[in-house]
Amino acid sequence: MHSDPFPGFSPWMVPFFILGWTCFVLYLISFASGWRRLARLYPAYNPPDGTRLRFQSGKVGWAAYNNCLTYCAGFSGLYMAVFPLLSFGHRPLLIPWGEIRVVEEKSMFFRHYAVLAIGVPEAARITIPKKVLDASGQFLRQMRKP
Repeated sequence: MHSDPFPGFSPWMVPFFILGWTCFVLYLISFASGWRRLARLYPAYNPPDGTRLRFQSGKVGWAAYNNCLTYCAGFSGLYMAVFPLLSFGHRPLLIPWGEIRVVEEKSMFFRHYAVLAIGVPEAARITIPKKVLDASGQFLRQMRKP
């Protein structure tokens, strides 16, 4: 006689469990990193016209987003969005240039980054590739250094 170690459990439930767990973790990361707070302050409804860089890395707070961010530098500000399959809890951001301050520029393992303070008073710190700032062109002049 064979006894079922997990009564009421069916193998078809596994994909739903994995999907639910993934959504929970993505939501938790968006909350703990500060992305959700930024999304409330700087919601993006449409990406601006401008230079778009896809599959880039960056950090919001402590959370690293590796090769899953899209940046777009336009007249209205800096647009940030997470790759759609990973975007649960991560609404796109459009941060006006007047709300961005360059805190520092740094290099690590031949990669160049800029740390930005967002908002006055500061709502969050984000780290973005230096090439995103370089792609901003004329908009960089509007940014204030501390």
